[in-house]
Amino acid sequence: MAAEESSEEKKQVVTAVEAAENEKQAITSLKNPDGQKAASVWGESTAGQEAKSPCDMSLEEYMHYIYGIISELSRKNYSRGNSVFIYISEEGFRAMQESPEYEAWVMENIRQAYHYCGSRGGHDGYHSAHFFGATKEEYQGQSWHSGCSKCEQERRRERKLRQKKKLEALLKKRRERKLLEQQRLAKLRLEKAFYKKLLAKRRLDHERLEKGYREDAYARKKLEEGYREESLARREAASAFRMYQAIAKYNEQ
Repeated sequence: MAAEESSEEKKQVVTAVEAAENEKQAITSLKNPDGQKAASVWGESTAGQEAKSPCDMSLEEYMHYIYGIISELSRKNYSRGNSVFIYISEEGFRAMQESPEYEAWVMENIRQAYHYCGSRGGHDGYHSAHFFGATKEEYQGQSWHSGCSKCEQERRRERKLRQKKKLEALLKKRRERKLLEQQRLAKLRLEKAFYKKLLAKRRLDHERLEKGYREDAYARKKLEEGYREESLARREAASAFRMYQAIAKYNEQ
């Protein structure tokens, strides 16, 4: 029984929504008595005409004026996948036109409905229908979620999970790349220290070798000087011996 009542309520909602849409389309196609298009959504005057107050409008003009404001609210609070259906009976329009207080109450409810729908975010599958009569007691409101909202939520959840996994994989790859870079830099520092020590050792060996070469050259120079002095002493000794022999021969004669 509960399922049948719910089904009947949904059928009534759909029928009422279709009637509201048909009435809205019929009203928006109306023109003013001069053959020009009706005033803007806020009731502003067209070219050469002054704006009318709601009390001075005909019922058709007033309905067009109200539906213009509702259209503006719908545009400002647009949310893809969500929708708001508004139906105001002809008696409701008359009551709103005659009572500014009732008009303010109806428009405030409509504004809140569109604001709540816009704050739900896109693809939420939220729908609401609002029916206004001649009094506040005749108001009826109903809201529901379409069946695809759960599928959309599941898709969004899976998409977020995939994005999270991609982000974790990217961060992991970056950490690994950073670790490899740190290891490469550490290896380069070790190699630099090793080659620096090796270069210092080779420089020291070179200096020692050069010092040995200088010492060997100095020793060879000293040895050559000794050879020259010894050769000179021998020549002087031989010359003195020859002179002695000459003097000895001279004395024997």
